[in-house]
Amino acid sequence: LQAQLRRVLVCEGVCQEQNRSPYHPWVSILKQVIAYTRSITGKIAPSDAAALVKLMPEMSEHIGPLAQLGEHAYDQQSLLEAVTHFLMVHDRPLMVVLEDLNNADNETIEFMNYLGQRAGQGNILLFGLYRDDELDSSHPLNGLVKRAILVQPGGQELPPEPVEARPYIDLLRLKALDETEAAEMVRSMLGMGGAPAGGEGSLQQDTFLSRLMPRLMTETGGNPLFIEALMRSLVDEDLLQNDGGHWQIDIDRLTHVPAGIQDVARRRLARLFPESLDLLQWAAVLGHSLNLDLLQAVSGLSAEEIFRHLSYAVQANILGVHHSPGGPYSYRFSTDQMRLAIYATLSDEERLRRHRVTGETLCQLYPAAGIPERLAWHFERAGDLAHALAYTRMAAEKACQVYANESAIQYYTRALALIGEHPRLAGPETTFEILAALEESNRLLGNRQAQEANLERMEKIATGLGDSTRKTEVINRRVSLAVINGNHTAAMHAAESGLELAQRTGNRRQEAESLIAISEASYWLDDFAYTQLCAEHAMEIYAELGDRQGEAKSLRWLALTARRQERIPQAKRFFEQALEIYRSLNNRLGEADILNGLGIIETNYAHKRNYYELSLAIVDGIGDRYRQARAYNNLGLLYSNLGLYRKACSYLEKAAFIQRETQSRSGLAYTLESLGRVYLELEEYELARTVLEEGLEITHQMGSPVNESLFWMALGRLALAQGRAEDARGMLSTAVRLQREMETSVYLVTSLAWLGYTLLVLKLWDQAYHFTSESIEKLEELGNTGSFPTQDVLWLHYQVLREQPQEQAPGDSQQTAELYLQRAHDAMLSAIATLSDEGLRRNYLNRVKINRDILTEWVRRFRQSPSEQEPEISALTEEARLTASELHHVKDKFKRVLDISLRMNETRDVGVLLEYVMDQVIELSGAERGFLVLFDEAGRMDFKVTRGMAQTELERTKTQLSYTVMGAVAQSKQPILLQDALSDEHFGRQSSVLDLHLRSVLCVPLLSHSELIGAIYADNRTISGRFSQADVDLLTIFASQAATAIENARLHEEMLQINKKLEQAAQSLEQRVNERTAALK
Repeated sequence: LQAQLRRVLVCEGVCQEQNRSPYHPWVSILKQVIAYTRSITGKIAPSDAAALVKLMPEMSEHIGPLAQLGEHAYDQQSLLEAVTHFLMVHDRPLMVVLEDLNNADNETIEFMNYLGQRAGQGNILLFGLYRDDELDSSHPLNGLVKRAILVQPGGQELPPEPVEARPYIDLLRLKALDETEAAEMVRSMLGMGGAPAGGEGSLQQDTFLSRLMPRLMTETGGNPLFIEALMRSLVDEDLLQNDGGHWQIDIDRLTHVPAGIQDVARRRLARLFPESLDLLQWAAVLGHSLNLDLLQAVSGLSAEEIFRHLSYAVQANILGVHHSPGGPYSYRFSTDQMRLAIYATLSDEERLRRHRVTGETLCQLYPAAGIPERLAWHFERAGDLAHALAYTRMAAEKACQVYANESAIQYYTRALALIGEHPRLAGPETTFEILAALEESNRLLGNRQAQEANLERMEKIATGLGDSTRKTEVINRRVSLAVINGNHTAAMHAAESGLELAQRTGNRRQEAESLIAISEASYWLDDFAYTQLCAEHAMEIYAELGDRQGEAKSLRWLALTARRQERIPQAKRFFEQALEIYRSLNNRLGEADILNGLGIIETNYAHKRNYYELSLAIVDGIGDRYRQARAYNNLGLLYSNLGLYRKACSYLEKAAFIQRETQSRSGLAYTLESLGRVYLELEEYELARTVLEEGLEITHQMGSPVNESLFWMALGRLALAQGRAEDARGMLSTAVRLQREMETSVYLVTSLAWLGYTLLVLKLWDQAYHFTSESIEKLEELGNTGSFPTQDVLWLHYQVLREQPQEQAPGDSQQTAELYLQRAHDAMLSAIATLSDEGLRRNYLNRVKINRDILTEWVRRFRQSPSEQEPEISALTEEARLTASELHHVKDKFKRVLDISLRMNETRDVGVLLEYVMDQVIELSGAERGFLVLFDEAGRMDFKVTRGMAQTELERTKTQLSYTVMGAVAQSKQPILLQDALSDEHFGRQSSVLDLHLRSVLCVPLLSHSELIGAIYADNRTISGRFSQADVDLLTIFASQAATAIENARLHEEMLQINKKLEQAAQSLEQRVNERTAALK
């Protein structure tokens, strides 16, 4: 009521046990919003409209026919975004109340969490109510409860363990009242608060309460709900009366106090007319909320009769009246216990009859496809198990359509339980179909043990039926599971047995499926020729059958094989053909697979990132955890190559977490190799060693020598970085040997180069030259180095040539070395030739050590012969300037800043927030180094977060910069940009600029309400790192949002401290009062 008086739109949704349809309470809330809005035409995008109609078909009445919406890709992510956008287009603040969350489905909780994280964008407040004694350990609400901040009655908040970027959730636990609080509640209910202390009225109150409260506390336990119900019952029984001035209780007649809601309900029901009770019994069968149309249909009463009986029930406090904004009044039971008490008055036979009538009536009133959950619930309780099974399966299939995988699993499991309890309900063929659908849902969620259990049951059924087709299907499913678990040899044996069985039975489709299974297993065993042979044969069969999806699957394995055999143009052609087919069939998972493959073979980082992000968006929406981990791994590797090692680490650790949780050993091996490389670049050598050794063991167990060789290469590089060159030599030699045996030249190129460089470190120049020269020869043959940067190979060979002994050096040795330096420089730039994000370009050039070394050496050579090199630098600078000015790039940058802003505003921990802000500054600007300072009240600088600086370097920077750049920003409150610090008229001769070798500097103030609270500083020391005015504009906006987030986080922490002090003061005061009272007695 208070919210509505302040023009807040209040919408309520109830989670009902009998209607656990995915997103059911949110559908009710959408209807209330539509009723308030009246017209939504033109307020939502066509893509959002398509998703909303998928969830709520009746919305087409407000949006228009589906034909007008066009074709739009649909998945769970697009649904969540569509509902969120719709709830945020209105002109009033929105308060959403979700009741009985203990009955909620997983998807309802997921969307509550999703919307909660974005609530600040649209002025939305979410409330959830639940009974914690009805939550089991697997309930989806537990995750939110664990991350919530517990609000104590005094206002103090007790934070949980810190979780970065967690949603901000308050948890208020309603405890039982003590006797003093219960007495205050009774006084409030009876209007007894006005008697003056010490007067006659006060004495009478004390006498009354002293007689009532002990018995009341004994019977209710301080439960406010029971207290209220008990007091109403006492009035109804004439045991509590008012003589006109005071309340009187007849203690002698107080022989029985209702012990709970059930007892209260029975007493109230005893006073109802039989006709009213009969109607309420129908209502109790329907559920917590009353559907008046359905109630009228099943009861056979007129609308007037129903209204009269419901009015009696409202007066007796059995029902409550609720009003949705812009909609009609509705009726609900005052408590669910009240509904259960009424339901208990029905005989078993009558319950069966009424549930059956309700189910049949629902089928007459509404399309079954829209309400299968309710129909399944009623028919199961009616004992009509055939219909219950049919509608339970329909509910599962409906959940699958909106990618509600958890709900689908629950309904499929219930369907199997019904068959298990009543075997005559369905034959083994039906059970097999349900198990197959359940196995697919478990696969999407990564429930590997559940998958295995499903497949075992399917295998028993297929064997019992003697059905070869079903046996083959089980085998092919087992192959995929074995590959995910890293059991590649077992997968191959199973796939070949499946092919033999399919060929024996003459089932061409199953033969093709078995060939695809063999392709998958042989690919992971590095037998690429066999993979190609089986995929080509499968494609021929699918073409004969006219199976386009099968053709796309075959093309994918042909593309993957071509990539591993270094036939990149052919791989790209296969991928593009498969992508066209999958998109024409609207196969989203297939599309995600192909986008991922295109990202792997793409050499342009901008395009590569786009492919991976598109793939991730699809699998996020569908909820396929195996593919999510794969996308995280590939994005992590991409950001590692760009020098964004912290961001890479975040993606890769997410991937590893999912793969460990879902027991995806094959994917985990890839991720651990990528993660080990990132830890190596971050100089986290112990972490690198741990993950690389774990990955080496996994690949060895899986029997994958190619992947094993990658771990030997990474371990060799780690040993080299730690100064253990002899160990590195042995490890890299092992990598080279394995890659020669497996004929994987694309990896061999990089291993040879690193082995050669290691030999150079060991002063074995002849051998070093031999191996790096072989590496160059193979690079010339192949034209690429796969997922490893080409410039690394060229740079390592240059290093060897540069150290050539004088007695062995021919006359043109210097020119030869410079040629490879130039080639390394060109290869380095070609990878970012079309990368329009200037920040990412700078990160790539400045933060990747080899790139930075190449550029530094190249500039040194350029200074020695400026006439030859200067035009190329000018061209590079002009190219950067032109690409940075492209309009779409600017828009993309600002969109990223807005996304970052939302994350910042969700973070309440100041320390976590400052770390996040600095990471985003480095990524957005591409700075080599940076730090964030906050100013105290005296104007002193507090260096909170640094990036790219050692502690000694930071101490020197603190002293020198406080009087130059930082001082100027503090005085002017304006950003400072030094594109070329050394030539700047004002700062160029400052000792800080000279001593720190600064080339380009950017510093922006952090302003909150026009007051300076801090500053963000970033610099670059290389020629490639010049900041531009576009960087100033971007970081100025970012700094403004960051300052607001920092101040909000500070205020939050201050409020926590204040509340804590007030609570302590209150406790201290209460203790002193108690001590004083005791002393007076």
